[in-house]
Amino acid sequence: MTDVTNIEAIGHALRQGERSLTVTGLRGSSSAMVLARLAAETRRTLFCVVANDQSGASLEQDLALFTDTAVQLYPAYDIPP
Repeated sequence: MTDVTNIEAIGHALRQGERSLTVTGLRGSSSAMVLARLAAETRRTLFCVVANDQSGASLEQDLALFTDTAVQLYPAYDIPP
């Protein structure tokens, strides 16, 4: 992500007490980079929702490249509609 201002605005909102943010438009490992940077800047636990188990596993692997912080993956419940 080249627009650092956006990352800073997200971090600022979290530090000001915003409890829920939606971030869109990130591709590939850029979401992991943004999450790792936000976790480091805010020193808070972050919760990220992804579309499926495969996306979660991919994000978990990408986060390992950007941070030494532990990542916990919670797989989706296998409950039919």
